[in-house]
Amino acid sequence: EPAAESEPQEGEARTDVVINDSGLGLGLAILRDTFADKIAQAKSEATEKVLRSFQACAEDDIIKYLDDIRGYRATVVEIHKEKRKLVRLRKARNATEDDIVDYVAEHNLDVNPYSLGQGEF
Repeated sequence: EPAAESEPQEGEARTDVVINDSGLGLGLAILRDTFADKIAQAKSEATEKVLRSFQACAEDDIIKYLDDIRGYRATVVEIHKEKRKLVRLRKARNATEDDIVDYVAEHNLDVNPYSLGQGEF
């Protein structure tokens, strides 16, 4: 039974398919040139997306960092306010103690003025 016409007989050359290395190279070059712009555009878009993503993350980190700094500053301000209150209270206490010492000395009282706040009076 004879073989199908598309299949060559032994020793017979195929004429329906011609593969030429230079033609294949030219075809690949044409494909590469055709899609080079699209490939470059895709790379550019991907790079831009990655950069935007990094930028968004960096912006979020910077915003969080600035919020943290604001929080620290607010805390420091509160600490300084409390410190000033303590200084005023200490000055008031010292002034009161001085007044008590002066009062005890003026009236020749037989008490230790520094023990008055400790329940001995």
